[in-house]
Amino acid sequence: MADPQSIHKPDQGGFTPIFVALGVVNMPAIRTLLRLGVREDLDSFSNTEGVTAPEKLQASMRATREFSEALLPTWDGYSTDALKAEFLVKCVMGLPTTVDDETEYAAKRKWGCTCGTCTGGWLSPRMRFRLRGDFNGTLSSSNETDFLGSSSWDGERHDE
Repeated sequence: MADPQSIHKPDQGGFTPIFVALGVVNMPAIRTLLRLGVREDLDSFSNTEGVTAPEKLQASMRATREFSEALLPTWDGYSTDALKAEFLVKCVMGLPTTVDDETEYAAKRKWGCTCGTCTGGWLSPRMRFRLRGDFNGTLSSSNETDFLGSSSWDGERHDE
């Protein structure tokens, strides 16, 4: 009979199954391990890298972005699977996600938005406010709306 505690056992480097699954964004493994109850393993940094499994996921996402921006003609945004994995981990850890659906979370964070209110996933309310102030009337109001978006700017400064 298989050992039910094997889902928590680290390898020689101290890496737990959830750490490895998040590091390579293996969605079936991530979903299964989270469903089986590896919540406490998400906080462990007792491994040769000295980081937690969620930190490994974020480092992997950053590395992929930096590689793409440096060596490829374009960056296509964060991977949907990586963002869904991040959402699932945040839910299990009880952290805020700004939305209740993993697909919506992935769509809002595709380009790096962390507040959930950015136009197109990248133009924050604060940046929109700053751009409006910097342009100081140099654009006609119709061009300004096209360029800056009109989704949620309310004329107030929003610090992120």
